[in-house]
Parts: sequence; structure tokens; C-alpha cells
Amino acid sequence: MPGPVSICHDKPNSMNDNWYTVKDVARKLRVHPDTIKRWVRSGIFPMIKPGCGRTSRLIISPEKFEQFMEKYHYEFNEAL
Repeated sequence: MPGPVSICHDKPNSMNDNWYTVKDVARKLRVHPDTIKRWVRSGIFPMIKPGCGRTSRLIISPEKFEQFMEKYHYEFNEAL
């Protein structure tokens, strides 16, 4: 099954400092960063990896993050 992460992705045109990293998302959702990485690999969480180097970080736009929160809102509220 292909992973949800786009490797060697061009830098998004609208990319700015407001994009979230794995650490940012983990803090917001109160989970470990490894949990976010597992969700990305399993297709639950839609992040991209701009660039091809080892130092490229997974990122998600604020809009995609909001869509994710709306879709899974009930489940996260129960967990908190």
C-alpha cells in the first residue's frame, strides 16, 4: 500500500511559516510525535515532505490540519 507522504515534493507555492511540523501537530493533539508519524504512514494524517534530502521535514498546511480536526473531532474529545 503506498504511503500518504509525497517524497521529493516541490515546496508548496503557498508555503510560509504557518505550516505545521510533526512536533507542532503532536503538541496540539497532545500525542507523541511518533504517533503522528505512524498516522502519516498509515494514511490517517495527510502530511507532505517537501524536498528530497534527509533533513526535509514532514509538514501540513493549517487548512489540512483543520480538515483533519473536523473529521476526527469527536474521537479526540473523548480521548481528552
